[in-house]
Amino acid sequence: MSLAFLIPRDRGSCCAAIPQIGSRIDLSQVGIAAVIDRRRMLLAGATAAFNLIAPPSWGGTGFPSHRWVKILFVPTGERFNKLYFSDGAYTMPAVQQFSWTCRDYRAGEWKWFHPWLLDLIFVLHWKYNKDEIRILSGYRTPQTNALAENPQQFEGREANLQHERAMALDIQVPDVDNDLVAREFGAYVYGGVGMYPHRDFFHVDFGSNRQWVGRPPGRVREWSASGFAVSHQGHIVTNAHVAKDCPSLTITHDGKEIPVKRILAIDKRTDLALLTTGQDWETAPVLSRDGVQTGDSIFALGFPYRSVLSSEPKFTTGIVNARTGIRGDSTEFQMSAQVQPGNSGGPVLDESGKIVGVVVGKLSPRVAGDVPENVNFAVSLDSLKDFLKTHRIEFTESAEQVSRKPRDIATSARQYTVAIDCWK
Repeated sequence: MSLAFLIPRDRGSCCAAIPQIGSRIDLSQVGIAAVIDRRRMLLAGATAAFNLIAPPSWGGTGFPSHRWVKILFVPTGERFNKLYFSDGAYTMPAVQQFSWTCRDYRAGEWKWFHPWLLDLIFVLHWKYNKDEIRILSGYRTPQTNALAENPQQFEGREANLQHERAMALDIQVPDVDNDLVAREFGAYVYGGVGMYPHRDFFHVDFGSNRQWVGRPPGRVREWSASGFAVSHQGHIVTNAHVAKDCPSLTITHDGKEIPVKRILAIDKRTDLALLTTGQDWETAPVLSRDGVQTGDSIFALGFPYRSVLSSEPKFTTGIVNARTGIRGDSTEFQMSAQVQPGNSGGPVLDESGKIVGVVVGKLSPRVAGDVPENVNFAVSLDSLKDFLKTHRIEFTESAEQVSRKPRDIATSARQYTVAIDCWK
């Protein structure tokens, strides 16, 4: 069996009409090249190139005879999880359901996707050992592409055209550097491969052979940080130094970028800021009723080094070293949980998973007069509560102390922790 998503011998047969629902495709009638050549993409029998893409366990045997994919279509939250290829043929009801899942949700319209795109996703599953692959965009109508004030706003003219033909996908492999994924596939797959490091996804299509790096039109990311939803009304807490002097803020959660509608409040004294997205939030945290004590175990969650590390929030552990901050500042406490650039504004949690503070930063050599090691600080719980009460934000608190497993705490906190970007 060959790499089914690669180029056929006859370029014109790539996008031929897909059979009717209920029928199956015999690959022997399609004329697919076994593997690809970087220059022509038409070489047959290039087992070495196949091995560079396929999981090592496949060896030289080719694709398995039964193949499935599981995706999350991020814009709608819908999932597709089905066997789409069995005994040498594609099952078209499954391809149809995949096509509907990856529809233009704005227009409510769909178009058949070529099943070779499912084969590409299947490779991603196995090569990167991922149970679920995220799709950020699939079919787009010309009307949806025309919504952009700038015709290039989505991904450029040819990439947009491939979306209109249902021959393109914007893909995000969770917890992996998607730039590296794109570079690897761009070296061996015929078509368009675009990298979008500012949103941690890549584009693939069956258009002309080309590669590019996308940038937000008219935007340059100045810095990244973290934050968390504190209410079901979509109020986001972060640090004041993250939000102040920033003309345009966005939050990213579960692969979806959401613009910040307004900065509601900034308190420079406690280094806290309150943002609103104007959208309801499904999960909000519980704040602890009591503050921390020296020696307490704590956890921090955030998005450090987003341009280098994976898109997954990073979970660190530590203890409370002192109940006050620099020079006895009672609005902060000192902790040993690691803090890196990008952690600012993320939640600090106790052993029961309740919020006890907000990451603010680490001691700088300029203040210490030396190179400090693992001296980090968080805004205190009392400061956070006073800030929220001052701006009439309702929150939930509890004095119940039931220890939870760290992995359960991390899973829960991911539901309300967000990445924050400042654009200029």
